[in-house]
Amino acid sequence: PYRITGELTVTSDASLTILPGTTIFFDLDAKMNINGRLIAEGKEHELIRFTRTPGIAGTWGGIQFANTMNDNRISYAVIEYGQTDDGMVGLENSNLLLDHVTLDNTTLFRIISKNSSLIVRNSTFTDTCAEGQTPTDNRTEHIWGSVIPAGGQFIIENNVFGTTIGHNDAIDFDGKSRPDPIPQILNNIFMGGGDDALDLECDAHIEGNLFMNYIKDQLNRASGESNVISAGAAKHYVMVRNFFYNIDHIAQVKNDAFLTFVNNTVCNTSGAGIYFELGLPGRRPGQGAYLDGNIF
Repeated sequence: PYRITGELTVTSDASLTILPGTTIFFDLDAKMNINGRLIAEGKEHELIRFTRTPGIAGTWGGIQFANTMNDNRISYAVIEYGQTDDGMVGLENSNLLLDHVTLDNTTLFRIISKNSSLIVRNSTFTDTCAEGQTPTDNRTEHIWGSVIPAGGQFIIENNVFGTTIGHNDAIDFDGKSRPDPIPQILNNIFMGGGDDALDLECDAHIEGNLFMNYIKDQLNRASGESNVISAGAAKHYVMVRNFFYNIDHIAQVKNDAFLTFVNNTVCNTSGAGIYFELGLPGRRPGQGAYLDGNIF
């Protein structure tokens, strides 16, 4: 094991490699800044663990990537107890691949991505709050981000997202329209929440996912409803081959957005599956939707 007692910075001209089976302990508020390159690749039975120092009850400041478009990679790892408004894993003007990573034990953002290229595959996001923990509105979320740089990607594929209670989304992302890079959310399992699974204001392609148990809860005191997707900002949303089960609504299509909804299966909705008229101040209805080959 290694112990970080303050800030560890990998400078822009440096590369840090962490070998399989390594544990990195972080003292209270300690963190890792990556301005160069990080390669932390574990193995299935030799995980790399980023966690707090034993005996410390607080949290640490996460792994923060800034201005590094290098081939940064974290795989077969556990990242836990990092808690900050910058994300337990934070990216700004950076590039990162996460593969077979478990993100656990924090009640603030697991990942924040700003103007960055991000791929997350085969990973597990545990429930954002354990029993007795209280969420923070719009901050107890799995992934929050905005904008994908030219030539970058935002691919969220084959992951499991645990529950997000209260007024919090699983993925909250703002961005641009085609032909610029857009979020691709593919073949994930979303276990449920009290607000939205996806709160998007960008063109997006959403395919092959299982969404279940998105029902507005008592901790969500916002004026809106709970939806699998809140689709806005006059963008185009494509949803193909998804399965929806035990939800309040599939889609809120608002503010001139348009939805293409093809070959999906929907079971047990308690409210309107897809709706446009919101009845809330400052929001306009969507332009409409194209539906084909679905089972309700």
